[in-house]
Amino acid sequence: MTTFRCNKKVIPRVTLVIASFTGLSTALAADEALEEIIVSGVKDPRSGSLISSGSSRLVSPTDVVAPAFSTGELVARLAGAASNGQGGLFQSYSLRGFSRSRIRTEISGVPIVSDRRAGNSLSFLPETFIENIRADMGPASSLYGSGAMGGVLSASLREPEQTTLNIQLGSAGNYRGFGVETRLNDQTTIAGSFKSASNSRAADDKPLNTGLRQFALYAQNTQTVGELLISSEVIAGLGRDLGKSSNRFPADRISTYPHDEHLIINLRAKNQRGLFAQAYVHDQDWASRTERIGERQNVSRYQSQTYGALISHQHTDDTSTNRWGIELTARSNVDITEIETPLDGEATAVGLVNGGNEQVSGVFADRMWFLGDTTLRVGGRLDRSQVSNEDPSRSGTKLNGQVQIDKRFPNNWLMAAELGTAYRLPTLSELYFSGETPRGTVQGNSLLAPEETIGSQVTLSHQSDNLVFELSSFYNRVQDYIERVRADDCSLTYQNLRSGRIWGFDGQLSIENTHQIKHRIAWQWQRGEADDGEFLNDLPPPEVSYTGTWRSGDMSVGVDLGYRFKRVDHGPSEILLGSSLIGGARIAWNLNPHWSASLALSNSFDRIYRTSADEDAPHANERAAHLTLRWTP
Repeated sequence: MTTFRCNKKVIPRVTLVIASFTGLSTALAADEALEEIIVSGVKDPRSGSLISSGSSRLVSPTDVVAPAFSTGELVARLAGAASNGQGGLFQSYSLRGFSRSRIRTEISGVPIVSDRRAGNSLSFLPETFIENIRADMGPASSLYGSGAMGGVLSASLREPEQTTLNIQLGSAGNYRGFGVETRLNDQTTIAGSFKSASNSRAADDKPLNTGLRQFALYAQNTQTVGELLISSEVIAGLGRDLGKSSNRFPADRISTYPHDEHLIINLRAKNQRGLFAQAYVHDQDWASRTERIGERQNVSRYQSQTYGALISHQHTDDTSTNRWGIELTARSNVDITEIETPLDGEATAVGLVNGGNEQVSGVFADRMWFLGDTTLRVGGRLDRSQVSNEDPSRSGTKLNGQVQIDKRFPNNWLMAAELGTAYRLPTLSELYFSGETPRGTVQGNSLLAPEETIGSQVTLSHQSDNLVFELSSFYNRVQDYIERVRADDCSLTYQNLRSGRIWGFDGQLSIENTHQIKHRIAWQWQRGEADDGEFLNDLPPPEVSYTGTWRSGDMSVGVDLGYRFKRVDHGPSEILLGSSLIGGARIAWNLNPHWSASLALSNSFDRIYRTSADEDAPHANERAAHLTLRWTP
C-alpha cells in the first residue's frame, strides 16, 4: 500500500472551492433582508414530474437490512435493478436489462459521465451521504436525451439536522468506516467520510480484490434571496488503491485503481413562479493499473471536465400542467493515455483519446391534461449530440417523445400506460478507445451507429394506509443495439446488432400491519434477444425477495431473504448462473439517548454465488458481520 496523499492539483482546487463556499454562506447569512430560511433544498423539477410515478422506485440506506458498502449494491436492492459487470467498489448496475452508458446517472441532478467500459458508477459517493436513490424506468426517460434510453438513476443527498458520528466495522476485509455530519447553522451542512478495507474472501476461501481507501467531503448551503431559493453543493472524493474485483484475481490478472479523484460544484435556484435554473461542473481524474501475471503491466489514466446548465419552467392551472426546458451537458479535455510495460521490455506511452469532446443539448416540453379520472400526458425532446476526438467527429439530431395515459379507479387503484422513443449516440470510448482495461484489450469501432429504441410499459398500482402494490410489464424494441463482443484476436470490440428486444415484468408489495411490523416482497423477470435469437448481455436472472422488520421499544429486528433462480441463457460475454438463496439479518437497539448500535450479517447462509453473469464477475463476499455505532449529542 502506498501512502494516502492528495494529488497536488486537487489540494488547491478543493481549498479554493471550500473557501468560496464558506464566503458565500457568510455573505448571504449577513444579509438583513433574509427573514425566512428554507432548508428543504432545490430539487430537479423533472424528478417525479416528467417521469411517470408508476415507473419510479426508491431505496434508502436505512431500508436495507445488511449494509450496502457500495452504491452499486444499494441500487441492486430495487425491483427491476441488478448488479452488472465486475464487482467491488466500482460495481455497476442494470435497469430492466439496460446498463452501461444507456443509463443516466445523477447526483442532485448532475450527470455523472465517464468512459468506463463497464458503465458509470457512483463509487466515489459514500453511502452515508445518500438520502435515497431513485430509479426512473420507462419510456418517459427519453425526455433526458441521449444516454437515458434505459432510465435515470438519481441520488439525493442528506441534509442532516444535527451532529452525528458513525463508526462502521466489518469482518470482511477488516472493513473500517468513519463518518461525521453536522449542521453549522440554519443554512449550511457539512459531512465527511473515510473508509478502508483490505482484500476479503468468498465463501470458498478464494481471495477477492476488494481493498480500498477512500475519503469524501460534502458541503451544502441553502439560502433565500428575495424570491429565489438558492442551493449550492460541493462534493469532493479521493480514493487510493481501489481494488477491481474479478474472477481472474489473483492468478491471472490483478486490477486496481491507484487513484480516483472527483470534484463536483452544483448551483440550483427556483422561484415561486415555477422557474428553475441549474449550473454545475464535475472534474474527474482517475487511473487503472492492470497486471497480467507473467506478461505485462498497463496503466491507463483518464481526465475530463463535465459541465452543464438547465433552465426550465412549470405552470399549472385547473385543467393542465405545462413544462418546458433547455439543457446543455458537455465534456471537454477528455484525455485517456496508457503506458504499457512488458515483462522484459521498456515502457511505451500511447494517447488513446486526446482532447476529446462530447456535447448533448436539447429542448424539451411536457403537457399534462386533467380529464376527470383520466390524466393524459404528452412530451417530447429535440436533441443534438456530438462527439469528437482530434479529427474524427460524430453528431446526430433526434426528436423523441412519449405519451402516457393514467386512469384512476375506485378504492385507490391506478392503471398507467406509456409509449415512448429514445436514442443513444456511441460514447468516445466505444468509438475511439483502443487499449488495455481491467477486463482486457478493448478496440473501439468508429463506424458504430446510434442506438434507437421504442419502449412501452403498463403499470397497475394500489395504495392505501397500510398497503402498497405495484406490478409493471414492459417491452422495448432496440435498433442498432451496441454489444461488446470478442474479436478474432481474443480482444474485445463493439458492434451493432441489427435489432433486438427486451421485455419482462417486475413489481413489489409492501404491507405495514402496525407501526411495529413491516413486510416487503419484490420480484423481477427479464429477457432480451437479438433478432437472430442470441441472448443479450446484462440481463439478470429472475429473482424474488422478502424483507421484514419488527420494532418494539428501543429494539428492532430485520431479515432479508432473496432467491435468485437458475439462468441457462446468457449473452456472448457472460456465463450461466446457478440458483442461490441469499440472506441477511440485523438487530439494532438504542443504548441510551446518545448512542445506538446495530449488528448485521450479510450472506448469512455463506453461499458461493457470482455477483452477476459477467464472465469475469467474482464471487460474493463470504458471510460477514457488520457493527455500526452511532452517536448524537
